[in-house]
Amino acid sequence: MSNTNDTKSWHYIEDEDLWMTPRMRTTFVALLRKFLAKKYAGQTAPNGQPNEGEWTVSGMFDPSKTGNMKEIKDAVNAVARTKKPKTDVFSDQKKLNNGIGSPFLKAEDHVETVTSKGVEVDLDGWLTMKANGFQARPVVRDSKGEIIDPSDLTEEEVYSGRWMRLLVRPAYSDKPTDRVKFYLEGVQLLAHDDAIGSMKRTDGGAFGAVDDEDEDDDI
Repeated sequence: MSNTNDTKSWHYIEDEDLWMTPRMRTTFVALLRKFLAKKYAGQTAPNGQPNEGEWTVSGMFDPSKTGNMKEIKDAVNAVARTKKPKTDVFSDQKKLNNGIGSPFLKAEDHVETVTSKGVEVDLDGWLTMKANGFQARPVVRDSKGEIIDPSDLTEEEVYSGRWMRLLVRPAYSDKPTDRVKFYLEGVQLLAHDDAIGSMKRTDGGAFGAVDDEDEDDDI
């Protein structure tokens, strides 16, 4: 079994058939927030289990600093090949990827400009990924290994921009398109960093001056 204390690499957890990601900078986090739990209460999750609200973590990492990705890519391709043999999800050629999308995308195409401790991050070469699920999952606080009750999570602890690593399971999905995705199985909270907005910000400059009298005429 690989040394899971190494946060820079992907690790296969053989006895659980799960993958542990390297440390990654989160770009969106929703861990059983109250509005999500209420929205999905009483519904059935895709796996037929009670829906407890969607747990979602999107993040990005720099493969050049997080070790060899051959094993996780092999695992992703193995999932794709259960549907379409000889598929290479990571090929740019449709005749080789068979139209099955990769769970990894180029960060620079999908992430706004971000900073780390006040310094802008060069996203060239970084990849993004998303993992989600529909039942509560273990959340561990940093190196102490303390498992946190979901009801105790606060926005100061769980926010877009914090470093985390995840336990994930690759699976095939045909919604909305054919692709290999990751299901979320666990979260470990790591170092704090600058918060990242989940949408584009505006400085309000698009609004021009408005004559109050003209405005009154429309009432």
